[in-house]
Amino acid sequence: MPPSRATAVLLLQWLLLTPGSTKFDVDVPDVDSYTIDVKGLRNGETSKSEVLKLLGKPAYVFSDVLGTEWWYPIRTKLHPIVPAPVLKVWFDTAGRVSDWAFFHLQTGRRLRILESAEETKRWYASMCDPPTWMEIDGIIKKGVTTREELTAAFQWWKLFGRGEKETPTYFKKVTQPIRVEEDGVDTMILYVDRPSPAYVPPFYLRLIFSGEVLRVWSFEGYGGCK
Repeated sequence: MPPSRATAVLLLQWLLLTPGSTKFDVDVPDVDSYTIDVKGLRNGETSKSEVLKLLGKPAYVFSDVLGTEWWYPIRTKLHPIVPAPVLKVWFDTAGRVSDWAFFHLQTGRRLRILESAEETKRWYASMCDPPTWMEIDGIIKKGVTTREELTAAFQWWKLFGRGEKETPTYFKKVTQPIRVEEDGVDTMILYVDRPSPAYVPPFYLRLIFSGEVLRVWSFEGYGGCK
């Protein structure tokens, strides 16, 4: 089952660009040093165990009668891929935001924001169909924002400016914060393209399996024309 146009708008020519680049690359040295080459993935040959060895555990797993899908959040760099960093949001006992920060998942290091809001806006302006502008300080307010409000803010249809009924089933889930507990503290995790003053959604590596064997894989993203 090939990815549908409704699932994401990803220009095919991006896949033909030089290794390590796409149309919307922004370098983040502390993140981009960790890369994974996925050119060895073979449709009809690569097994789930081989994928796990190469990519680790998927962030999202979806199953239906047609098969199983594994989704890995990645940066906009596609050749080789760069695993997406995360925005962690911590909550106090009243369920309101106590703090937030960006992290590199593979190293556990806290990441600094290296670009201004104006730079991020120019990056958004370079796209034909960018996500909705959501400045972090405007949607994640310490001592104010609740878990429920944070979850509501990251609906796929809000992020990508389409009607709620048009939201692809899987994207309803991949844009939602993941709730976990870290050292006894209620925490939510959001995958991002990079540390930024605004929420910049990641791209995704999508793998579809038939049984234990990879049937097809693709990149899912945004920014192209509808």
